Amino acid sequence: MTIIVLRLKFTFMSHLTREQRYTIDSMLQNGYTQKDIAQVINKDKSVVSREISRNADKRNGQYNVSFSINCTINQSILLQEPVN
Repeated sequence: MTIIVLRLKFTFMSHLTREQRYTIDSMLQNGYTQKDIAQVINKDKSVVSREISRNADKRNGQYNVSFSINCTINQSILLQEPVN
């Protein structure tokens, strides 16, 4: 007897896209769980959890998508090679 186990395969890219960040923000505002969000954006739930905790407003604990995107833009500018 052969047993076949099917598992969902998640994409484990190292970065979230801008669209994925907006999806996280929108779904959080509409009361979805981190597990539901992870399934929609095709990432592991730990990625969603980490994104929310890293980019939450320290005063009220809510996810701030504009802060997240600004940090991403600033970081990419800092990593660019200087022009000589």
